Amino acid sequence: PDEALNVTGSSLIIWDILCSKPRKTDKMSKLILLGLSVGDIMSSFFVHFVGSWAAPPSSGAYGASGTIATCTIQGFIGKWFAGTANYYNVSLSILFLLMVRYKWTEKDLKTW
Repeated sequence: PDEALNVTGSSLIIWDILCSKPRKTDKMSKLILLGLSVGDIMSSFFVHFVGSWAAPPSSGAYGASGTIATCTIQGFIGKWFAGTANYYNVSLSILFLLMVRYKWTEKDLKTW
């Protein structure tokens, strides 16, 4: 259930950024939020939705019906997107530090 809320929230963020008029992709914070949301959705899909389907039946996992190759691919992709979501989270934190504490503007961010 938590992952359904996670995917719903991330989907709404992506929809808001890409479908709003005027487009919000001109701000650095929105681009970072977009990357964070995409990473979040993909991580949730591969880790929690696909879950043990990709594991080989010999693993003993419930619902396992894949092969060692599908399990390896699922694990790699899931961890890759979880890592990118973490990277974007740190980037967003640094961005807010620069904007709030050091009073950087969008112009300062683009020239740096």
